[in-house]
Parts: sequence; structure tokens; C-alpha cells
Amino acid sequence: MEIIETSPNHTVLRNLVHIFAYVKAHIQDNGQFLDCLMAHLENSESLPALKVNAYKAIDKQYLRFHPELLPEINLLIDLHAEDTRPSIVSMRKQFHKRYANQLKALL
Repeated sequence: MEIIETSPNHTVLRNLVHIFAYVKAHIQDNGQFLDCLMAHLENSESLPALKVNAYKAIDKQYLRFHPELLPEINLLIDLHAEDTRPSIVSMRKQFHKRYANQLKALL
């Protein structure tokens, strides 16, 4: 996990985060990993593949078990409303399609 927080190498970050998008990890870090993933999703310097994988990892590791995080993730996803790159547009559509009903109930 320390590598995901500190590595300047985008390829390493993208590939490590990709693992957590598909494999459930038993993480007990008091939210440190979630904060790291959210930082990559929010960072304007992060490339699209890292952002998409960070979103998928958040979805796999946290959102399904902690729906109270949805409004905050929704804000992060909406930061990319002006980004027209296909992977980012797809990520936004997937998030809103999957969680539309839950977001309506929470807001």
C-alpha cells in the first residue's frame, strides 16, 4: 500500500490499483487506502487509466459496503464533467447508472 501512496511512476500505480479493482482486499487501514484512491481520482495530474482504476477499486472495496460514501464519490466523479476522454465519460456514466437510485434516496 505504501507504494500506491508514494510512487511517482504512473504505470506502477495504474497496475497496482487495477489489482484492487478486481480482488477484494482485507484492508484494515482506518481509511488510509480509501483516501489514497480518492486522491488519485481527484488529482488533475492523474492519467485517465489511473482514475478509472481508482474508481473501480473504490467501488469494489468500499461503495458496496459503505453506501454513505456515495455523495462524496459523486462529487469526485462530477469534477470530471468537462473531461470528454472516452474512459472518463464511461466511468461517469457507469457510476451514475449504477448508483442513481441510491443517490436519489440519500439526497
